[in-house]
Amino acid sequence: MFAKLADEVKAKEDLQEGVKKLENEKASLQTDSEKYTGQVQRLQQKLQIMTEMFQENELKLHRYSTGATPTLTQMHSFIYKHSNQITFYWSHTHDVIAGVAQFLCF
Repeated sequence: MFAKLADEVKAKEDLQEGVKKLENEKASLQTDSEKYTGQVQRLQQKLQIMTEMFQENELKLHRYSTGATPTLTQMHSFIYKHSNQITFYWSHTHDVIAGVAQFLCF
């Protein structure tokens, strides 16, 4: 009888210890979740800013290409200069999107 009672006390202690471990793990996971939520928000803000910059540059390029008739050399120079910027922003935006997607799938 005492052995059965001792086994039940031990089982109760084991369960209580398991509950405490799970509560600690839950708190840790909540902290991680808050941290990652903040990171996702910052990445989304960066993505929004970079998208806006990309669109502004695209609009400037369109205005320039449809505006006054510059010399061919000026047009080539302008397009080359801005296409590099657009390519950079587009590439960086793609990297940010991939990071967010990887985080969300993790």
